Amino acid sequence: HCMDAANKTGMVIACLRTLQHWNMSAIVSEFSRYTKKKIMEDEDKAFVSMYNPRNLEIPRETAASWLPAAAIEVPSSISVEEDTSKIAELQ
Repeated sequence: HCMDAANKTGMVIACLRTLQHWNMSAIVSEFSRYTKKKIMEDEDKAFVSMYNPRNLEIPRETAASWLPAAAIEVPSSISVEEDTSKIAELQ
């Protein structure tokens, strides 16, 4: 992570952590350790909570070996209702 600007690197890493199946508490903790303000703003939490890896298309032949299979083949058990309820929890 970088200690510069508007947390761009931190947000990318936070979204990566969702691909790695980290829970939101762990993502916020890591983000907060490396950001200048030492907190994750509510709008940043909302963005990461709504991040939908199903919109990503990672070709299997180019996927990094450290990505879990679920990041390449997102389980169909994740519902849109679950995604939208995360925002409601933050408000």
